[in-house]
Amino acid sequence: MRGYDGDPDASHSNRKFAMLAVKCAAVLVAAAALSLVFRPAKDLIGRPISEDGYYALTVARNIAGGRGVTIDGHTLTNGFQPLFTFMTVPAYWIAHGRRLDALRYVLLLQWLFYLGTAWLLGMVARDGIKDRSPALAHEAFWWTAFLYLASTWIFMASFNGLETGCLMFFYAAAWRYYQLGRHESWSGLFIFGFLLGLTVLTRVDAVFLVIIISATILLRERSRPLPERLGRSVVVAGTAFLVSLPWWVYNILRFGSLMPTSGTSEEGLLFSWGRVWRAGSSLLQVAVPYIYWGKLEFEGTAAVVVRFLLLAAGLFLLWKKREVFSKPSRPDEWLTARTVGFAGIILLTSLLLLGWYTLTFKSTWFYVRYVAPLTAVSTVMFGYAIAGNLGKARSVVPFLLAIPVCLVVYAFAERKVANEYFEKQVGLVREYVPDSATVGAPQSGTLGYCRDGVVNLDGKVNPAALAHMADMPAYLRSQHIEWLCDWKSTLIPDVLGKDPGDAGWSLVASKGPVVLYHYTGIRSPSPQPAKR
Repeated sequence: MRGYDGDPDASHSNRKFAMLAVKCAAVLVAAAALSLVFRPAKDLIGRPISEDGYYALTVARNIAGGRGVTIDGHTLTNGFQPLFTFMTVPAYWIAHGRRLDALRYVLLLQWLFYLGTAWLLGMVARDGIKDRSPALAHEAFWWTAFLYLASTWIFMASFNGLETGCLMFFYAAAWRYYQLGRHESWSGLFIFGFLLGLTVLTRVDAVFLVIIISATILLRERSRPLPERLGRSVVVAGTAFLVSLPWWVYNILRFGSLMPTSGTSEEGLLFSWGRVWRAGSSLLQVAVPYIYWGKLEFEGTAAVVVRFLLLAAGLFLLWKKREVFSKPSRPDEWLTARTVGFAGIILLTSLLLLGWYTLTFKSTWFYVRYVAPLTAVSTVMFGYAIAGNLGKARSVVPFLLAIPVCLVVYAFAERKVANEYFEKQVGLVREYVPDSATVGAPQSGTLGYCRDGVVNLDGKVNPAALAHMADMPAYLRSQHIEWLCDWKSTLIPDVLGKDPGDAGWSLVASKGPVVLYHYTGIRSPSPQPAKR
């Protein structure tokens, strides 16, 4: 295995220097990400926390304030992923309810998940080949951990205020647990099921992961008798179900459905090539998470082509090391088999999820988040591909790869990337709307976090609005909503119709594409001269 223990032409000191470069670059990126926590309070409301992230954080703020699992202080909601939302509740206790200061602790929690996932994936990469190629295993650990931290897409997904970074942590933890064979004993199976249950609570579509793991135990462990395999499968699935049961009970009793309103509001059964294209683009994004175009990533084929070429290069370098991943011949090599096996489980889970969402969900820009756990596999794969390669460039490449995340952090620190919802939507409402008035908005994440008395109108977190989508004017009247503020393309015609004036709404002010309307009453028709 000499060819896999690093560059045979490089001296021992050169290899040590290269590893030092990777470690330093990893520390640099981790420190840059941590600096987000220490920004002035007024800057915390901006990116990388996303508009949708503020929905869950508003629920957490209301729970901490004793107002229950509500989006506005009185309307119960299930339009969020439970575990991470409840984990952020202490941030609001620590901050004594100060909304901006609490974001500091939320970002710190996300940073811990970010770092923890990188460490877990590094351990997975290291132990997957340590018995066959010890020197390559050491390099694989650091390259894998560093590549996870240095991915701009992973960075953005990890600090968006949503559960994405937490979800990737639990996928990595499950992979590590499975790799070490801890699930082989009956007690280990219960712990494995508990871990998978937490993963489901992090994001409920992880039930696909539980199903596939249970099926793997039942169908693949053929050295065991069928009754034993069946029992082991039931233990894992049953424990995961019991751990997540409180959430399912809450959904059924309060909302009459297992599906959260955030999912119901996006449902739309349809097959279209546009969705297929987005699905393919999303798959390549998580397969090669080092190329990130931000909002422009789906507007052309450039991103797809570049990612495809990088994926092909990574697979080629991995193929050159194929002997390391061949079928084990000794019992002490089963670490490799379990590493590859769980990678296949994550891949199959991601493909099934992507197929499901492509057919049933209309918001195609969310697809990439739904398959985010696949970045665990792609990060380990590229860690293996790069370890032992790059020759003399190994000491320079890590610092080059660290630049994008550092630049993004700098842009956020200097407020060069604005939160448009805060600058425009919240800005308009603060300028014109009385504090005591109720404001409605289809996109109400940032607005509802910054202000009380905001009613969500697109149904993501408000089941009442979801039930009145066909007659929104009646719902607005029932809620005494006299102010509406959102993107013009969202308000008209979805909420106000083609002619807001006919419905009694008058334009008050605008900031770019964001408009503020006030209800002034339906105008009486002009009197017509009597016919003689």
